[in-house]
Amino acid sequence: MFKKIIINFLFILAAVAGTQANAASVSLLPSTTMVVEGGSFMVDVVLDASDTNGNSGSFLGAPIITWESGLAAVTDISAVSPATLGSIFSTAGSETIEFANAPKVASVIRITFDVLGSAGSTINLGVADSDGFGSFLYLEPTIQQFTPEDFTGSTVTITAVPIPATVWLITGGLGLFGFVARRWQD
Repeated sequence: MFKKIIINFLFILAAVAGTQANAASVSLLPSTTMVVEGGSFMVDVVLDASDTNGNSGSFLGAPIITWESGLAAVTDISAVSPATLGSIFSTAGSETIEFANAPKVASVIRITFDVLGSAGSTINLGVADSDGFGSFLYLEPTIQQFTPEDFTGSTVTITAVPIPATVWLITGGLGLFGFVARRWQD
């Protein structure tokens, strides 16, 4: 609770100091662009704040991740070291995830999804600033709020579960065995 109060205080302090526009970006990088029905996949939230004046390891933020809740469900959210997780606010089809201690350029959050949809469906993953006013800041060399200029989502396509080749081999072998056994009886 104390950590949340400190983070909120830092956001307010940065807002009073003013918002700085930088060419920073936040993007979603899925582990795969195609996943089978009933499968799972991971998505990394990638921060690129290389054009800001902040020192690496001093970044924090709160992106909101969105998707169609009927097509996928979140099963796990974790920080990618050295970043750490703060509060997580969940609703159907969205997660607002606070992170801290992030380097300038890195995957900061990893989200695991289970696929609920059927083959041919496309899961659209979106990312945005959680409050629209700039919920990103760096703490060093001075506390400064910044608003990433680019938020890039992604898509993952659901495919049918393929029938393994071994099923065809076993079926063919059993058919051949039955044919030979029948011929032998005659």
